[in-house]
Amino acid sequence: MVRHRLKREDDRSMIYFFDTCPHMIRTLPALQHEAGKPEDLDSEFEDPLADRLRYGAMSRPYIARAQSTPVGRQELA
Repeated sequence: MVRHRLKREDDRSMIYFFDTCPHMIRTLPALQHEAGKPEDLDSEFEDPLADRLRYGAMSRPYIARAQSTPVGRQELA
């Protein structure tokens, strides 16, 4: 959820961090995934702010729109 909000398919961000969040700006780029578990963060790093960000993102799930082709405009192979 967080990754999709940081960069959508159209390269636009759905979440922004302002200079009033210096600790999030400092810690977010340094976070690493746990080996073998891409959905979990490595617990050796400072992650309470990332957890809060994840909880916030999960409270409002983002569902990407499916790209569809209008009926009657499909190309035949």
